[in-house]
Amino acid sequence: MTIKNLKNLRYIPQQIELYEKRLEELRTENDNSPSYTDLIKTYEGKMQEYKAQFIEGERFIADIEDSYLQQALFLRFIKGEKWQKIVVLLGGGNTADGVRKACCRYIRDEGKYFGVYLVFILVLWCLYTVKRCERYNVKKRLFTTVCAPS
Repeated sequence: MTIKNLKNLRYIPQQIELYEKRLEELRTENDNSPSYTDLIKTYEGKMQEYKAQFIEGERFIADIEDSYLQQALFLRFIKGEKWQKIVVLLGGGNTADGVRKACCRYIRDEGKYFGVYLVFILVLWCLYTVKRCERYNVKKRLFTTVCAPS
């Protein structure tokens, strides 16, 4: 999840509402021409995309283990509150700039840890494979062709 995606979250409900109103208008006109039908399908598809993005953003925020950051991100990106108001609501003696930086750092670094985790799993797999190959006297050349860096 990026900052840009999170910033868009607060506008998604408004966008969905606008699309729903527009769909009502199109359906009341009840013109069965192919262009109207295509337009209705386009709006319905966009609404589904926006709903999926919103749910993904809420899941991202809900999965944060740090309660303070979770609340700050929820208030900022779902409710649309300003950083100054978030500091007042949450307390803790932090400045608005400090909370903003902590949230941005978390979002920026969250993806890095996932990459480190994947590398760690790959290394463990390679070490496990070496031990298994040694145990069964499989030539190490097989391992180097499978796990050697290219």
